[in-house]
Amino acid sequence: MGQHSMLGASVMARRLGCPGSLRMCRDIPSESSVYAREGTAAHTLGEKCLRENKVPEEYMGVSIQVEEDTFIVDEDMAEAVGYYVADVRNDHERLQPGAKLHVEKSFNLDWFAPGLNMYGTNDACIEQFMGLLVVDDYKHGKGVLVSAEDNVQLKYYALGALWDPLMKEAKPFTKIICKIWQPRAPGDKCTEAIYKPKDLAEWGYDVLLPGAKACLDPDAPLHAGDWCQFCPATHTCPEIRRQTFEASKIAFEEHSIIPSVGSVAELPSVEELTPEETSKVLSVLPLIEPWIKAVKAHALDNMQRGKKYPGFKLVRGRASRKWIDEAEAIAQLEGVLGDGIYAPQKLKSVAQMEKALKKIKHEGAWGDLFEVTRGVALASESDRREEYIPSIEIFKEE
Repeated sequence: MGQHSMLGASVMARRLGCPGSLRMCRDIPSESSVYAREGTAAHTLGEKCLRENKVPEEYMGVSIQVEEDTFIVDEDMAEAVGYYVADVRNDHERLQPGAKLHVEKSFNLDWFAPGLNMYGTNDACIEQFMGLLVVDDYKHGKGVLVSAEDNVQLKYYALGALWDPLMKEAKPFTKIICKIWQPRAPGDKCTEAIYKPKDLAEWGYDVLLPGAKACLDPDAPLHAGDWCQFCPATHTCPEIRRQTFEASKIAFEEHSIIPSVGSVAELPSVEELTPEETSKVLSVLPLIEPWIKAVKAHALDNMQRGKKYPGFKLVRGRASRKWIDEAEAIAQLEGVLGDGIYAPQKLKSVAQMEKALKKIKHEGAWGDLFEVTRGVALASESDRREEYIPSIEIFKEE
């Protein structure tokens, strides 16, 4: 995996929100989670499909190695990546003749930000000469919903695709369409935003360039916000500590539960909190939760390196066993247990079944076999999803 720019597309929203994050992150080794590595595997699958003109299902059972993890292409991954691959191909065909598809194309922004070492790689982009530029970004995660609207990462990618390094001039596009495919997340599988090249260039010069330069200031300010969620410096950031403490004081000042160092306090019952206090607590959670996770991960890593923390120790986790070689296990045990070596079959999901039926052009009715259910989730008022108003039945005693 190649080196990432400290002012790259994937971190630029954080840099614009918190210029001091570059200073805080500079000396922290780059580490990825298993979820990030799974996302890399899914990207690899998408790249293979687009380069080799195949569909994800053709790679079912194929293993993809990402760092220390091996991921097997299963139905879930193939289905999710399939949406993205099909859309990219459809756009490419629709914009013919003269449309060119680029897959995992590297670029840099030296043309408007010389010396800042700003570069990146587009998942996919389609160039139609004197016409459209379509910039696609695939996200495999399902926990954090990302919108294409005013998305810093996508606009960064689009700026990279705007410039022709050979001709040393901007390419003559009339319109830019930026898309994010996130089929495993709740809500729309794909969102898009449309820009004029002139407006995008103005954003680059008026927002991105000064924002990137501000990060180079040794005293660049720290600001906490949504961008802190995946910041590797969360556990050491003084601004998060300050805001967390201040917000906690505000949230619980009526209950006087903020302890001094070395003392213990009891949190109030959730039923005691007023709606205003509950809202304040909810507003603090996005800062506290990643900070707590980061502190635990930092302590675990240090303790495995020999560092001691008073009152805590390392213990062995629950033992688990896994097959060294599944094929060898089948060869030796199938003759003894027959089909008993296999787990019971599991019915495909409704989406997977629908896809299978479409492949064989099944026209029979089967809609009465499933029901559509949707849960509810807590979100801030700034969330782009439509508000759900529950119907509440009020029972009165006669």
